[in-house]
Order: sequence, then C-alpha cells, then structure tokens
Amino acid sequence: MLAVLLGLVAPIALQGRTFEIRPSENFASTLSAIRAKRGNADSIDTLSVHAGLYEVPAGLKLGASDSNLRIVAAGDGPVRIVGGKKIGGWSTLVDGNVLSKLPSGARGVVLVSNLRSQGLTNYGALTRHDPGVNKPAPMELFVDGLPMTLARWPNAGWAAVTGAPDGPTGAAFTYQGSEPAKLEAEPDLWVHGYWGNNWADSTDEVTSIDPGSHTIQTAAPHGVYGYKKGGRFAIINALRELDSPGEYYIDRSEGRMYLWPPSGFDPETTIVSTSDAPIISISGAKNIELKGLTIGIGRGAGIKAQSCDQLSITACSITDVGGTGVEMDNCRNSGIRDSDVTDAGEYGVVLNGGDRRTLQGSGMFASNDRIWSCGRWERAFRPAVELIGDGFDVNHNEIHDMAHMAILLKCNDAAVQSNVISRVCTETGDAGAIYTGRNPTQLGNVIRGNLLENIEPSLRPIGPDTWVCGVYLDDLASGVKVLSNTFDKVFIGVNLGGGSANEIEANSFVDCDMAVQLDARGLDWAAAMAAPGGSWDFDRRVSEVDASGATYRSRYPELSTILSGNIGTPKGNTFANNLVIARSAVETRVKATRSDIRQEGNLVRSHNLAAQGATPSTVVEQLRQQVASKGTTPGADPDAGLTDTADRVADIDSRLLGNSGRAQRIVRRP
Repeated sequence: MLAVLLGLVAPIALQGRTFEIRPSENFASTLSAIRAKRGNADSIDTLSVHAGLYEVPAGLKLGASDSNLRIVAAGDGPVRIVGGKKIGGWSTLVDGNVLSKLPSGARGVVLVSNLRSQGLTNYGALTRHDPGVNKPAPMELFVDGLPMTLARWPNAGWAAVTGAPDGPTGAAFTYQGSEPAKLEAEPDLWVHGYWGNNWADSTDEVTSIDPGSHTIQTAAPHGVYGYKKGGRFAIINALRELDSPGEYYIDRSEGRMYLWPPSGFDPETTIVSTSDAPIISISGAKNIELKGLTIGIGRGAGIKAQSCDQLSITACSITDVGGTGVEMDNCRNSGIRDSDVTDAGEYGVVLNGGDRRTLQGSGMFASNDRIWSCGRWERAFRPAVELIGDGFDVNHNEIHDMAHMAILLKCNDAAVQSNVISRVCTETGDAGAIYTGRNPTQLGNVIRGNLLENIEPSLRPIGPDTWVCGVYLDDLASGVKVLSNTFDKVFIGVNLGGGSANEIEANSFVDCDMAVQLDARGLDWAAAMAAPGGSWDFDRRVSEVDASGATYRSRYPELSTILSGNIGTPKGNTFANNLVIARSAVETRVKATRSDIRQEGNLVRSHNLAAQGATPSTVVEQLRQQVASKGTTPGADPDAGLTDTADRVADIDSRLLGNSGRAQRIVRRP
C-alpha cells in the first residue's frame, strides 16, 4: 500500500458497480446519469445493456470522464444501437403520376412510405465521392439488417464509356444504348464509375443528358483522373430505374420513399439512417470496452475514437453505416477483436497510431475479426483494414468480398499474420489484396502465414491494367518480408513494383499464373517521379521521418541498400525456399532482369497439368521426391503453422485435390 501511495506502483483498478439500461430508456440520458454517479472513480464499472433496439439520433459521446467503463450486452438477446429511425406506414403505390414513370411491372408491387408524416425531413444529400473524399452518406434504407440499393441503371455491373468528346479533363463522356435518354428529366441524377483507371472510382453529379449525341455532362470535378474510352459507369438515384427487388428512391421534395420490396419483405424491419454523427464517438478516454453490441445504421462512422488508450471493441457487430465501420485515430493499445464489420460505406477498420519518426509502436490490433462487403459508396482504396503510423498486429481475421484491397499499409512495423483473405479485388484491376506503396520509408512490415485464395482478374482483357495479386508492393515499396504464406488460385502471388530489399521466402504458390512479377518502373516510366524533386516526393518522405538518422538506420539496416545509388533500381530482393505450382515462378518486365532478384532453393512445377500429361497427384509426388533429395530444404517458418516442407507439400496435395487443409490451421480462433 505504501508503494502505491508513493506512486511507485500503479494502483489496480477494482471491479466496481453495475448499471443497467433497457430500450424504454434514453441511452444518452442514462449515460449522463451514470457519469454523475461515478464521479472520478478508479473502479471498472459496467453498463449492462438489455436486449432491444436503441435509437441514438445524435450518437453516443464518451469522454475522459467515462474511463474504466464496460458497455456490454446483458445476454438476454440481441442489442442494436442505431443512428437511425424505424419507419412504417408502407402502402401500395397508387399515385398515377409516379406509376407512369415506372415500368409496367411496378403496378401493385412498389410500396410508398410518407417520411415527412413520420417526422423525417432531413434526407441528406448525395455528394461527390472519390479516393480522397470521405463524407457522410445521405439517408439510406435498411430492411432486415441489409442495405437496399438506390435505384440505378444498369441494375448490376456497369455500362461502357464509349468516348470523351472534350478530352480526359473535359466535362463529358458518351455512352451506348437508349436507356439514359429516359432519364433526361430526372432531378439530382449522379453517375458512379471507374473512369480512367481500374483502381480509382468517383461519384459525379450529372448536369445534363443529350439523347441525340448520347452524351452525359457532369459538374466539376469531372471523374477521377478524367474520363476515358473504356471506362465504366452506372447511373444512380433515378426514379425511373426503380425496377427490381431491393431498390428504393427518395422523393426529397415530397418527403416520400418508394421501395420495390425484396423477397420475404417484413415492413417491421425497415429502418432509415438519420444521423451524420458517429453512432458511438469516444475521445480522450482510457480503459473502455464495448462488448456484444450490434452498432449500425447511420450516415457516418459506426465507432470513432480519438486519443484513447486501452479501448477494446470485443464481440461486436458493426454494420450498415454510410461511413467507416471503426475508426481509431491517435490511439494506443487499442483495437477490435472477435467482431464482425460489414456493409460499411467507406473503410471497414482504420487504425491510426504510433509515431513513424520515433518508431514508437501504437500497440493497436485487429484480431479474429470477420470483415467483408465494405466500400459501398466509395469502392476503391476503401480496404477492410487500413493501418497508419507504427506498430500494429493484424491477425487471424477473415476478409472477403471486397471490390478493392483487403489490407492497406501506410505504416511501419505491422505484423499481418495468419489471416484468411479471399474474393477481394473483385471489380478492380492493377490491384492487390495486401497493398503498400510509394513510400520507401514504410519499413519493417511482415506478411506472415496468411492464406490468400481465389483472387483472380474479373476484368478483360487480362493484362497489367487488369491484373490482381495477393501482395502488391507498389511504386518502389521496399523492405517488406513475405514469409510462409499460401497463395491458392491467386493470379500473381507477389507483385514487386520496382522496390528493393524485399524478402519472399518459404511461401507456397498453388495454381497461380505467376508466383512473382518484378518490374523496374523506377528506371522507365516512373523515373522522373521517383527522382529527387519528383512528384512522388521521396525527398520529403525521407526527411519527415529522418530516415537517414540513427533511429531508422539502427532499426532498418536494409535502408543502406534501399537508398544507395539510384533509388529507382531494384536491388537486394530475394525469392527463396518457396514451393511453386504456377505458369511462371518469376517474371520480369519494364527493364527488370532476373538478376534484380536473388533466387535460390525454390521447388517449381508448372500448373498446366493437362499440357504435361500430369495429374495433381503426380505433381505433388515430384515435389515430394525433390524434397527428399534436398533434405529439409526449402525451409518454413515455424511461427506460421506449417513447420516443415513435408507439411507444406501435404497442404498443396490437399489443395490440388480440392480440400483446404491450410485454412483449417489458421482460420479464426475460438
């Protein structure tokens, strides 16, 4: 006790009181009352949340005075905290003026709800979205916990951009077909598209449609990277396109919502998003736990935390938000575990913490989570997990069904390990599931023991603009370790975009087109951008973290290789001790040569089994014989789950025969 009083030992927080809340009570008012009762107590208190729906139109706000608080589900049923309002009053649409604008099949099917009569007058506004813009969504409709689709054309997929009559920086693009002409008189019409690149999209406001020239004009800024023939787009927010189950439209002038109901429609499950604020925001607090809660249906973020320490989101479901699912900024020792994040309009999870200059780690984590189908409003560069800063652990997560990337690294010293990633980059090209790039000082990142599977091009023709890969080290990304992963049916396992000192070791590449692709873009089309004073601004990136100083030189000895000579020359890359069944083990392009990557100890077989007159079993037997002749080479990382080469060959055997043995070893922990 004396030591505690003298400040020599931190006092231990004691288990404190338990408070309760039920759906009949106002959540924000209850929190205020509890705050007054707690004072500045050091004990860990609990708010037990009983089953039901809690509407928080202004969001819930927690601060420093709420430290040492657990907000947990009581265990008597599902708890839903929503930034929206349940609506009703659905009736069959009979207004002849509206029906005349809809397809003939809408009569007797489309429903209408008067929002204004239910006290709802703020419907939000559609706004521009692009990779650099992150704004709250307008009002959305959710039925039975699923987002409905704002009426659009085409109903699925994209229409083609056939030309840009005013050039790529102009305000117009052309299209084929007659459908857009029907929408000439629609108010508040928008287009969403991949305009010039397969890895960047934007949503632009339509100013006019000219049916004669098949031209759509937009408000500035136009597209992202401009309009170009071969781009793709969809028209959204069009009443006349309300023509399939699950589509809706809001008539803002009349305050009415129209819905073509989905199959099995239950009007008791309809909720609209009403709040731009995060559903839960936490600032300056310490030792907060949110557990067992479903948090969703809002126009902004699900959970947004600023400057917190020891914040834990555990066994929660964050879903159906217009913004980012979970955003933690300038936090320490905080993260999300055992939780689901889905149907976020922007990012799934963003963790921002640590100090890249001093290399002080954040202690932040995403562990044993399932994250999928995020990026509903902005599709590209809205990953399931984004890391910014220094020192992160992303482990045992399941990430799937993302339009673009799964994990984006804007950081140092991240451990990305034992995750299962599948069906990502599903509508993008020149893209990667785990991505980093254009900063040679983002070092110390380790990608270890992950399973990446079923990541293949969806766009045609197949080429550099449509390629997808498991790990993309873009634009001279360097110093990354890719160790003991399995790439199963991944078009390119690892794409090296001209960087240096990257280690690709002890991986298994199964049924890939290329295990590794390497280019030397820094000596070709990117030479001026990567050079001193170039647009990639490498000089500033090096100086802002003092990468030439003792801290970086001590932590990252590979810097001497990366920054020596011409930074655009790939050097010090290693491809060693890998098992490969692919069309090609290593391919080089754009001035790269095979001498730019050291290759040793790899076992390689072509994946074109039919052309060899081989079967999966014979290929695996060849690998086994090679392993036997080489002893224990190639090696494997014992921390990754498969401890020797025989295990890895057995895993390839099971994969080629259709049994996923690897996934069972590293999928989510109990």
